[in-house]
Amino acid sequence: MALKKIFVSLLTLSIATVISACEKNNQTKNCMVLFYIGKVKITDSITSQTRSPKIKGIIKENDIIETGPKANLVLQVHNMASIRIIENSRVKINAILKKGKNTELSVENGKVFSKLKKLSRGSTYKVNTPNNFAAVRGTSFLTSYDAKEKKSSVAVHTGVVKVTPKINKQKSILVTKNKTAVIGLKKDMYTIRQNQIQQLELKKLHLHKFIKKPENKTVEEIKKNFQSKEIIKSEKAIADTITVLKELPKLSPLDRLRKLGKELTYFKLSRGQIIGHIVSQDKNIIKLDTGDGIVELPKRKIIKRRLFK
Repeated sequence: MALKKIFVSLLTLSIATVISACEKNNQTKNCMVLFYIGKVKITDSITSQTRSPKIKGIIKENDIIETGPKANLVLQVHNMASIRIIENSRVKINAILKKGKNTELSVENGKVFSKLKKLSRGSTYKVNTPNNFAAVRGTSFLTSYDAKEKKSSVAVHTGVVKVTPKINKQKSILVTKNKTAVIGLKKDMYTIRQNQIQQLELKKLHLHKFIKKPENKTVEEIKKNFQSKEIIKSEKAIADTITVLKELPKLSPLDRLRKLGKELTYFKLSRGQIIGHIVSQDKNIIKLDTGDGIVELPKRKIIKRRLFK
């Protein structure tokens, strides 16, 4: 009888070891570093052992990733989720996608951009902060948490994100494209519409494409995906536009239009004069952007017009 118990115990241990090995093997393919720049540290939260990232390096459950100034790191979970951990961030990987289970990470400080394909049935993707969690099945969004201010936000670029606060017993809300949910300790959650600069910043983060079966690619092939001329050109164009938009508030209304490359027209009217960029026109009305807003100009009041430099 004792011999039988020992045999059963050994068999159970053997099966558990095989399952554990299989899960570890499966996890190896599931979460991989595809790109990093700057100072990045990865810590096993259980053993406290630290390591530096490497392309095609494996990220495990319970790993904590910390990025320094001007640093970031891109992970790909299976072929379903791309995760970009932005500078000055600390993020813990709680769970890695397996069939019928969740991928879950916690933003302890900083920012994480998530880009997802549609997940399989029974699988979900969650991003936690101390204030809230966001759950999705297919979308792209930026999760931010400021540990000093104890304030978090979820900015949606594509799709819909369900955001649930952890405080004040508030209800979940669905956040849609070009909107941001803001969650703090003192106020109830609210949403705001993203301005043009915020939308462009999300568009820039969204540029990089998924790599199909990265485990079968060489390191150089993976690097090329992040250093392609097309990506670099698109990033520069977006960055240049953001720079221009940030300068606009400092300029006069007409100089704002000039900076944006808008052609200006001078109008002498029956009473006064006006300068701006023609947005559209019909038989009776000209819609004119003055730099401060759009005005409707009746054509019957125009005495003459000319281009204005």
